[in-house]
Amino acid sequence: MFFEKSQPFTSYMLYNDLRQLEMWSDLWSVTFNASKTEVLTITNNPSLHPPVRFCNQALNETISHKHLGLIFRRSLTWHLHISALRHRAMSIINALKKIKNFLPRHSLLVLYCAYALPIVHYGEIISDNCTTTDSTLLESIQTAAAKAILGCRKTTSHEIILKDLGLTPLYIRRQFHILKAFCAILFGPCLSFLSTLFQNF
Repeated sequence: MFFEKSQPFTSYMLYNDLRQLEMWSDLWSVTFNASKTEVLTITNNPSLHPPVRFCNQALNETISHKHLGLIFRRSLTWHLHISALRHRAMSIINALKKIKNFLPRHSLLVLYCAYALPIVHYGEIISDNCTTTDSTLLESIQTAAAKAILGCRKTTSHEIILKDLGLTPLYIRRQFHILKAFCAILFGPCLSFLSTLFQNF
């Protein structure tokens, strides 16, 4: 919200919004905890804007913020978000490794698709503009799962193990999910002809 050329105006806008919120809280007897409120400034130079005050307290500055499961960073990169997804998904994959000798391959694959894959796909339409490094980090999740299910060695090719399990690379799945969401926005309810096309993704 802050721009170097119009800092006084944007500062006033933010102050006015926060003041309106304080007045609303006084009117309806709602208490805000300013000590738990943080400021995330999307900029490469956070020193450009003055300190933000709310309920007579200076708010703490943060470099990242988690909102509805998405981790937003000051630099608008998705590395923290993707790293968090990978940590959660790998905990499930490590559990699969412990039970792989007691279940058939198909059951392990079903468990991966039911519990780990939804974690990997969460917020993917928003975070699809991630770096190549982060995209590779996501692919490593599925590679680790496929190797655990098949019992492959670490040197086994990524493409080979995915083909053996009938899994599509995550970056291709993301593109199909983005296309599906775009078509849903354009066509709305008239989407039945696309359901069959996307059912395997």
